[in-house]
Amino acid sequence: MRKLRHLASVEKNEEIFKAAANLFFQKGFKGTSMKDIAEAVGLPPGGLYYYIKSKEKLLYEITTTGINIALSELKEIEKSGLSTGEKFREAVKSNVKVLLNHKNYLLIYLHHKKALSPEYYEDYKAFRDEVELVFLRILKDGVNESIFRDDEVRLMVFLVLGMCNGIPQWYDPDGKFNIEEIANYYADAAERIVGK
Repeated sequence: MRKLRHLASVEKNEEIFKAAANLFFQKGFKGTSMKDIAEAVGLPPGGLYYYIKSKEKLLYEITTTGINIALSELKEIEKSGLSTGEKFREAVKSNVKVLLNHKNYLLIYLHHKKALSPEYYEDYKAFRDEVELVFLRILKDGVNESIFRDDEVRLMVFLVLGMCNGIPQWYDPDGKFNIEEIANYYADAAERIVGK
């Protein structure tokens, strides 16, 4: 599994990611050229290659940004001194918040994952599997402590994560509920799913 590297400029990186994500939405991955992305961020046609080596590499970096943020936060929660029940709740809330704060990156992955080479796709899956493993370990601890029901733990992980992964499809930042409210609501629902 690759570790993401910081490119020459974090600020320019973010600008490039956002511009590319918007263009991928508007024109599709295949319909967007490196020249389009360079123009969107005010770089000369060849200037983008200083920051990123290919359009596919850019797609990979975009799709792994959100999941790396999620994984980093989940590992911090897992290592914390919280009780197992609190870890589970905080893990769900953290996952929801990352999904909503970085929803464009997830949606880009869902719509354009087939454009990734097998090598990049396998890397993405490795990050995704790590997220699942953190939830799996927390849930197993909860089962051992008799606070979660003794059931098919892996299926419960898939159920909870699948429930959360659908949020970016309908979330409207101008809608009735803010991110914190949604995170708490989903944490409540997840606790009912795994609770005894």
